[in-house]
Amino acid sequence: MADRKTFEFEVTTKKFLTFNSKEVRTDLTRWDLGSRISLTTFTYNNFFKDYQAKDFAYDFFNDPTVQANLKVFSANQRQLVSWGSHEIKECQVEIVPCSITSMDFFDRLFLDWPLQPP
Repeated sequence: MADRKTFEFEVTTKKFLTFNSKEVRTDLTRWDLGSRISLTTFTYNNFFKDYQAKDFAYDFFNDPTVQANLKVFSANQRQLVSWGSHEIKECQVEIVPCSITSMDFFDRLFLDWPLQPP
């Protein structure tokens, strides 16, 4: 992975109003997820192309900013803890095809299923 420009990451200050709403927090607590989930967003410094997915994931998990800010759930501590400093030597990436860009795609839900919009 030498001789390539690496991706570098920074934490953003994005606020998730819906995620932090009273209703969502109540549901997360009811499902025992209130203390098991957090959202953190990052920006990166380079343009991304599909063929760079493995390099992107490798750089993401090895980035010191990501490692310092990414939280994972510790089953034995029963709380979110820092990802910590780990060297990721290999990662696997699967490209998920997402060619549908029109919201018309969801019209099938109302045509094929007995669902009605509110």
